[in-house]
Amino acid sequence: MTASPLFAEGETLWSTQVRANPFPLHKRMREDFPAARITEPQTGMHFWMLTRYADVVSIVKDPRFTQAPTRLPDEVRQRYFSHKLRELSQHLVTADPPDHTRRRSLVSKAFTPRRIEELRPRVTAICSELVEKLKARRRTPRRRPARSTSSSSSTWRTSSSSAVSSPGTI
Repeated sequence: MTASPLFAEGETLWSTQVRANPFPLHKRMREDFPAARITEPQTGMHFWMLTRYADVVSIVKDPRFTQAPTRLPDEVRQRYFSHKLRELSQHLVTADPPDHTRRRSLVSKAFTPRRIEELRPRVTAICSELVEKLKARRRTPRRRPARSTSSSSSTWRTSSSSAVSSPGTI
């Protein structure tokens, strides 16, 4: 395997050192590799990463490019998006004009700068609550699903092998 001039030895976009401090890599990319072809390690999917603002703006405004997965070639859609195509095709972020423009005009009326400031305390409270729940989960033993013949409840096994039942599905 040949080393990439983009990455230092053992470095990838997903490596621990880059995730801890991505700024040196981002700076190097902007200066030396403003358009870099990247391979996602788990799927082997190739994509282009643009690191300069002007380049990103030009691509986003160019009608030859799409953000809508429904406009991708069939092979790409089936391989990467088939399981989420319906949800993605209805999302503002993955819509192209004129759908994007119409959806954005509807949403923008509800999210004025004043309204965002009014929402800030509630959003902060929700985020704090979720972070506390995540911290609490780290302190409790992990549960693993156990095989169960009952379809009406789920059975979990903790690390101490005791069973805990809960209604519904996982």
